[in-house]
Amino acid sequence: EIRAALAVRLAALGPDHPDVANSRNNLAGVLLARGELGEAETELRTALALRVAAVGQDHPLVAGARNNLAAILLAEGKLELRAALALREALLGTDHPDHLGLAESRYNVADLLLAQDRPAEALPLAEQAWTRRQRDDIPRELRAETAFLLARLLWVVDEPDRDRTRARQLAEEARASYEQAGEGHAEALAEVHDWLRKHPAP
Repeated sequence: EIRAALAVRLAALGPDHPDVANSRNNLAGVLLARGELGEAETELRTALALRVAAVGQDHPLVAGARNNLAAILLAEGKLELRAALALREALLGTDHPDHLGLAESRYNVADLLLAQDRPAEALPLAEQAWTRRQRDDIPRELRAETAFLLARLLWVVDEPDRDRTRARQLAEEARASYEQAGEGHAEALAEVHDWLRKHPAP
């Protein structure tokens, strides 16, 4: 049983060991075959992050995990997010500043592009989503998730003028917004805490 193997490795090795990444990757494959796509995506994203931390971006193990993640995203229909964004922009215009649905589509596509390791394409969409979602009429958790997405993109995008100071500021804002959002966001808040710990101020 792959879940049992994962539990044993977690207990013996801790959550950050490369062998734990292998177990999570294997579990994701089983979950995908069963049609349990949400759980499969969660396990595979964790496995991918562990593998990147262990061996770097340019490694066959990382490439394999990214390929598996793409299969899950395709199975979930997330590649339709681009079509949803295109439709909303056609209906509303690309410069409509106040439409929440347009901000939502831009956030979703940017999040997908980051998962596909395409931060340069994701960054302008995340900036546009943040323009709307940073306002006071937005639920705190939406404000937080958008700030954190933009922070991660600003940190990794390969541009000469990338602003890692702003990335840290946005992550701090995400942390504060998750804290203000109250119960139900402990996992997301922990992810932001962990990111800030691993990405010190430049």
